[in-house]
Amino acid sequence: MSERRLHRMALFLLVLITFAAVSAAAHAEPNPDVNTGDPGLSGTPQTLINFLTKILRWGSALGGIIVAGAYMLNGYRLAMAHDPRKRAEASEALISTTIGAVVAFAAYAIAGVLHGLVAGG
Repeated sequence: MSERRLHRMALFLLVLITFAAVSAAAHAEPNPDVNTGDPGLSGTPQTLINFLTKILRWGSALGGIIVAGAYMLNGYRLAMAHDPRKRAEASEALISTTIGAVVAFAAYAIAGVLHGLVAGG
């Protein structure tokens, strides 16, 4: 599977998970309690948002570890490559790693927003 296709699939899954969480929250009938900070979501929507928040946080943490390893590997490949084609491949891999880092940190930010929605602020 090509690297570009893998990136597209990861982005599609991220958008799909976000859409599922937002649509579940939008179809719920909230009854918030200002005193306790309870958002008023009961049952499936709140459970779904909590589940997605955990998945996004763990996934983004794992993605961060993978990104750090990819930066080290591709930086090493770039530094040790003497062939211009190998240097170009390593440079493209570093660009792909940067895109992966943006996706991983965006997932963490989305998880924070979802957690803020569930926590009531």
